[in-house]
Amino acid sequence: MNNMIWTCSNDYIDQWCNPGNQAFHCVCQRLGVSHVITEPKGDATTTNEVINQLLHHVGAMCIHQLNLLAASNNLPITNFLGKQHPIEAHHLSSICDIMEKAMVNGDTCIIRCILVVFQVVFKFFFSPQTERNRDIVRRSGLLLWQLLMAPRDQICAEIQKEVCLAISSGLNILYPGEAEINNLLKLVLTEGERNSGLSQLRDVILTNLAEQLQNNRFGSEDDDHYRLNDELLHYILKIVVRESCVLITKCQTVSKDDFQRLLSTVPAASSCLRYLMAVQNHLLSNTILIKPDENDDSDSSLQGETLKELKTSILSLATQILTGCDEVLEMLQQVTTALINSDIADREQRLKGLEQITKATMLGHLLPVLLTSLMHPNLQTLTMADALMPQLVQLVLYTSQ
Repeated sequence: MNNMIWTCSNDYIDQWCNPGNQAFHCVCQRLGVSHVITEPKGDATTTNEVINQLLHHVGAMCIHQLNLLAASNNLPITNFLGKQHPIEAHHLSSICDIMEKAMVNGDTCIIRCILVVFQVVFKFFFSPQTERNRDIVRRSGLLLWQLLMAPRDQICAEIQKEVCLAISSGLNILYPGEAEINNLLKLVLTEGERNSGLSQLRDVILTNLAEQLQNNRFGSEDDDHYRLNDELLHYILKIVVRESCVLITKCQTVSKDDFQRLLSTVPAASSCLRYLMAVQNHLLSNTILIKPDENDDSDSSLQGETLKELKTSILSLATQILTGCDEVLEMLQQVTTALINSDIADREQRLKGLEQITKATMLGHLLPVLLTSLMHPNLQTLTMADALMPQLVQLVLYTSQ
């Protein structure tokens, strides 16, 4: 018992005196181990049990580290990590060895512990400078991908979630270079609907990118990393349009009970919609907040160049969003007409619910902000008006109907 108490925390001796850290039973639940400490039957314990307890302890410490990072989002990592040195290749190799053995033995608890360790290692400590380090990174990436793509009957949802968090944490290490990351994102965006693992990975990565984008100013060093290219944005927009159309269609097709359940879940935005909202807010807010240089108001000034770049990005995004809104409005018109002409018993409730559901789609989350922001003086240009006018006319026609 004495040897197991310290597994609760490295700072405090038991689960009842653990201020500042997540509750012991919550940590155990994430690791998939029992929070009930059984009394040993003798003074000795097996080697296997000792190793398991050590791995559980390491997993718990890593969870505390991740929680500390999440709670200190706006502080530099060095404030609470101290002067940490990059992990050596042979240590990461040992972690991979443990993971491989756990996968062969089907030991889900150890797999979950090592996945949490990967998240900390990738986030803070690893720098793949040498060829040997890159080989170890490739090996760890293959292990993670093997778990991600495992059949659903062979992997539990909790492990799949931890795998996605590990890949997202090590995105820049596992996929060095813009081309590799773009290829991964293209894969999860195009194949996500057919594979639950890829779908979950897509959601985790986009949610993380959306959060990072909101904390960065336009033109900063990390801005290009968090703001995806037009091709990937197009894939995301297609998913958002499809999700919006499916939501609206459900107002007509699902049963009465399912419709009530649907109303209770909105307006929860999907990860793809949240990312588009983050990109739009990022571009629009930076455009509106930019102030012209009093000494030089020409287009060649720093503010002028930045504003010109912002307008180009906004025009490209607005064109895609308005095109997508056209499709969703067309579907909304069809469903509304079908409900009005139907003899369904709860027709009035469904029409009221349809309005609520519509607010949870891109029509509610993206369109009002975009149209309002386009009225700002910084965006009132002939180029912008000329490019967007045909689509705005089409929007007016749909809304009037």
